[in-house]
Amino acid sequence: MLYVTVRYEWTDEKSPKGYAKTYRQFHKDETTGKWIPSIDGIRRVLFGLPEHLKADPTLTRYLVEGEPKVKALRALGLVALCNPMGAGKWDDEYNPSLKGYHVVILPDNDKAGKDHAKQVAKSLKGEALSVRTVTLPRLPEKGDIIDWLKAGGTREQLEQLAPTLKLKFLYASEVKPEKVKYLWTKRLATGMLTLFVGDPGLGKGLLCARLAAEVSKEGGLLPDGKALETGGVIIMSPEDSYQHTIVPRLIAAGADLEKIILLSEVPVFDADGNQYNRPISFPEDASILEQAIKECKASLAIIDPVLAMIDGKLDSHKDQESRAALGRVLSVAERNNCALLGIFHLNKSQNANVLYRSGASIAWIAMARIGLYLVPDPDNQKNGRVLVNFKNNLSAKTTSLRFSIEEKNLEETQDNIAYVTWKGESRYTEDELLNPHSRESQESTPSPQENGIIAVLKGSEQAMTVEEIHQKLETGQTLDALTKMLQRKLGKLWIRPERGKYTYHDNPSYADTPNAPEESDDDVQMSNVQMSNSEPLPEQADAIGHDVQSTNGHKSTSEVALKQLDILDIGHLDMVKISPPVTYDGPYPPQARATFCCNSGWRWDGEQYVCGACHPLEVAV
Repeated sequence: MLYVTVRYEWTDEKSPKGYAKTYRQFHKDETTGKWIPSIDGIRRVLFGLPEHLKADPTLTRYLVEGEPKVKALRALGLVALCNPMGAGKWDDEYNPSLKGYHVVILPDNDKAGKDHAKQVAKSLKGEALSVRTVTLPRLPEKGDIIDWLKAGGTREQLEQLAPTLKLKFLYASEVKPEKVKYLWTKRLATGMLTLFVGDPGLGKGLLCARLAAEVSKEGGLLPDGKALETGGVIIMSPEDSYQHTIVPRLIAAGADLEKIILLSEVPVFDADGNQYNRPISFPEDASILEQAIKECKASLAIIDPVLAMIDGKLDSHKDQESRAALGRVLSVAERNNCALLGIFHLNKSQNANVLYRSGASIAWIAMARIGLYLVPDPDNQKNGRVLVNFKNNLSAKTTSLRFSIEEKNLEETQDNIAYVTWKGESRYTEDELLNPHSRESQESTPSPQENGIIAVLKGSEQAMTVEEIHQKLETGQTLDALTKMLQRKLGKLWIRPERGKYTYHDNPSYADTPNAPEESDDDVQMSNVQMSNSEPLPEQADAIGHDVQSTNGHKSTSEVALKQLDILDIGHLDMVKISPPVTYDGPYPPQARATFCCNSGWRWDGEQYVCGACHPLEVAV
């Protein structure tokens, strides 16, 4: 026994200080066996604790003021408790006893009782599974649960006032599968979070401005040429100036400013009733975000950066608090079919696993269904960037996209403002882009795929075409990936003794044979003839340098010339158009009619191959 509480009652007017009752706590001295009128230094526990610990954990726990009220509820078969010494004496040390339980507080009908209920509810928040305060109906002033029972209240009526939470488990058979809806296929899912991570100064805000502009304007296009359904946009960016940065960027990108809400602050009142603006904060202001989404019919909401708008009381490095911070915001996005794009900065770690390179708790990237990283473009370190899809819980990862940061003079401000132009797909792997040191080491140490190619080449005395190599490979590479790898490591791991054919270094059949020369000016000519994509092509193209009409001024060549030149002779940034009249049997799109621009820019749009650099101005003909 820790201690006992003794109730003293007086029935005459001689009671001390006019009290009709009072309570005293005693503990027993283990040495002398005497009862000491104090519990200083003694652990305090809730009255009714043994019964509480033995009872069904799914039953509601009732908190009242005073031991007689506990006993009154216990007589009804309910589980009740109270803290020692009455109202206003609740201590946080009692909280662990109620962790994971449903709690109902029954306050006395006076100021002390109501204040006590508020204190207990606040203390138990986050500890108990649920906390509810129930005001008993028709209670007289200073009345309590005992008075309510004497007036005819029953257990059934009490349980109706505080109904027990009943669990209903969801079976998989009750869920109807739905197709994932995308604002941007495999990169921005509707109603879900995409986390966009990168070092400061790389252009995350510029890319967001471009996306916001394309969503807001009529006829907006994604980098892959797909049309966007016009919608509103919410931009929450407290770090950037509206007038100097955000709005000029939106104008430069061609945005419809009437459809974009800038939401970085919310109005509130101080204690004296004066209105002022404070920074928006989550989860507290999730309802304000929902109002803004509904007002402009937003299909995209950008939080830049996420951590700047999280309640300062929450620790972003703790998983549970991180989930609590963004949980309500995610629910708002899902209810309103709005894609959520959250901006994060990279940390300084060189961890090979990119999932651990975003700041704060791993819970942030775990909550995101899609993860995008922005890194410098190895082929254009100054102004080039690459957007890498390093995480995708909804589908296979998609390709890495290149863009460059350009400048234009803005008429509204007479200042130069930066904007984004897309440059097609990157030729580097995710690991090479996100871990430059890995890329450098791979330059000197062949990868398993490269060793596989070398093994195939050494198995033949004669140089091999890309298709021949691909047929014998056992590493699972696609024809496109193989072609790019052959080009990237040409001269380092193998040679090209003749156009379109490769062999290993030191092959005695090709001793002293240099790599095949680059194309000449006669091989590829500029076409000055303008014609519609729908105009018929020549019946035959049997001369190197045959002019194939181009609608956008690209260099042009025929299928026959292409076969003789080898596509890998064309420079990476050399814009070339190919319109073959018959099926092309080379390493690129095996279809009767296709347009080719920029040898790393091919992509399949579901119906045809198109150029990532010039689509939709130029499409397959």
